[in-house]
Order: sequence, then structure tokens, then C-alpha cells
Amino acid sequence: MMQIITLLFILSILYYFILFNKQLELQKRQNELLEKILDTKKLNPHENEAIEDAMPHTEIEKLKTEFMKTHYKPPKK
Repeated sequence: MMQIITLLFILSILYYFILFNKQLELQKRQNELLEKILDTKKLNPHENEAIEDAMPHTEIEKLKTEFMKTHYKPPKK
């Protein structure tokens, strides 16, 4: 019985070691991809002009207050 437990213990350690190595490989790959994404954004700063064209906070607040002034009327069935 003790031999079976020892064998299972060793197999589980090997299994988790393999999983850990796979996780490290995936993390390295993810880091490489993230670095590529950051590099391309640094090279093309005008690509994200839509962010600069966003509505200012004050305009959003004005629209929100206008909307809150009107009473909600549910649609007729």
C-alpha cells in the first residue's frame, strides 16, 4: 500500500512540474505578445485618435442632467 501511495505522490509531482513548465511557457509567450502590442502602439501613436475625440466629462454631465429631468414614460403595450 505504501508503494502505491509513493508512486502516486511521485506521479502527481511530475504532473504538476509539467503543468508549471507549461504555465511558464504560456506566460513568456503572453509577455512577448504584450511587448509587441506596446511597441506597435508606440510606433503608431495616431492610430488611437478616437480616444482623443471622446466627449469631455462636462458635456457628459450636462447630457445626464438633461436626461434625468425628463420623466420616463414606459412604452404602451
